[in-house]
Amino acid sequence: MNLDPQVAYEENKQGFSPLYIATVEGHTSMVETMLQVDTTLACTQFSDGTFPVHVAARMGNEELVEHFLREYPDYAKLLDSCGRNFFHIAAEHNHSKMLTTVFALMEDELPQFSQMIENMINARNYEGNTPLHMAAMKGHKFVMRTIWDKLNHDKTALVQNQKRKTALDLSREQLLDTKKVRVNLPN
Repeated sequence: MNLDPQVAYEENKQGFSPLYIATVEGHTSMVETMLQVDTTLACTQFSDGTFPVHVAARMGNEELVEHFLREYPDYAKLLDSCGRNFFHIAAEHNHSKMLTTVFALMEDELPQFSQMIENMINARNYEGNTPLHMAAMKGHKFVMRTIWDKLNHDKTALVQNQKRKTALDLSREQLLDTKKVRVNLPN
């Protein structure tokens, strides 16, 4: 099969490219085929401000995230239009299993990236939030635990976002909001 590399860049009326759609739909083999035809697609920013690795992380597609890390490890550091790396996005979307898999892969099979993992876990988006902040805001306790187990607690526990909130502050606020909702529920 001959593929025209330009087709992968063309967007439909909604602004989505074939690569974006294949990534969202979890068509890993199709994404891999497109990337074999044109490897620069892996660092193509989509109209929503994300890159392929971000979309794969948002969808919880461990296989595709692993493919990106193995084949294009430097692209793991790409930031979306909000300043988030794919750890932020995985944390926001409650993908603790994927984070566990990625941490193990990067430590065991790609040990040269251990410093990159630390940097990405501690990275702040444009609002000053780390992946731990993102998980705390959403109340994703398993993601928080997964990230917490990888952190240098001396450095990270007191990191504040632009609103001067630590992940612990956000977690406490989220828990209090949840309790308020439960208290106000009709019988």
